[in-house]
Amino acid sequence: MEFLQEYGDFAETGDDEEEIEVQANSRVSEANTENSCLRDDAVRQVYLVTYSQANLDMFPTRRSFAEAVVCSFSGTTANVLQWVCCREPHIHGGSHYHLAIKLDRCQRWLQSKQYLQSQHDISVHFSNLHHNYFSAWKYVTKSDEHVLESEGHPDLWNSKPPKTNKACSRKRQSRNEQRENHTRSRSTSLDSEHDDEESTCSEKETNKNKRKGRRKRLSAFELSEIIVERGIQTRTELLAFANKQKMEGKTDIAEFIVNRGPRVVAEVLSTAWELQTAQEKIVRLEKISH
Repeated sequence: MEFLQEYGDFAETGDDEEEIEVQANSRVSEANTENSCLRDDAVRQVYLVTYSQANLDMFPTRRSFAEAVVCSFSGTTANVLQWVCCREPHIHGGSHYHLAIKLDRCQRWLQSKQYLQSQHDISVHFSNLHHNYFSAWKYVTKSDEHVLESEGHPDLWNSKPPKTNKACSRKRQSRNEQRENHTRSRSTSLDSEHDDEESTCSEKETNKNKRKGRRKRLSAFELSEIIVERGIQTRTELLAFANKQKMEGKTDIAEFIVNRGPRVVAEVLSTAWELQTAQEKIVRLEKISH
């Protein structure tokens, strides 16, 4: 049991701080979603679709909207592998739908948008902010308690974004900051001074949020909880589960397995089930002794 303490110390921050980052990223993404259009010729395998100010008479449920989006790809060469859909209250009133969808091959998005426009007279937005399915899934599932996943959807819960997401986000933020700096340089000196003050405050706040919101790595205890909850009995089953999640962009379990090595993984597996069955064994022993 010593390894649980030894390897549990790798956790860098608590769940409250992780939630801070989720909420902060959600606010930023919400503000940028409708201003982040894909190019007409963009070709992707994963899309995040947003329907703002949704007509709830036409699409009263998450499933009804999801089925419409799935149908919009039926005339293409791609098949839909999975999707996740949420409905959230809009900041200006009404509701909007978010749907993350993954295809079995890369496909242009414009045909889907045109189909929804012609068949349902609605205009949806295809975002360019999310570069893998897990990133889009994380955004869709951030707050809706009744989020709906397609049948046979990969289990991505109890997870954290992969490092590639953070790297891409940093690059995107850097590009945005460069554009903002260029705009400020062309303004009047008075406006520039005002912008510089706001920029300084913004950078300080961003750095503060980064320090507060740094996500923790998966601990041995957290992995043991996942093992028991999913009924994973062997290393091979755990490897298969980790690989399936890694294919969607979720890498925390795979990173644990590779970084900690087979000995630690074996100890986590055995100890997880020892903890789970310990009380039952004590009860049986007490019955035998009496």
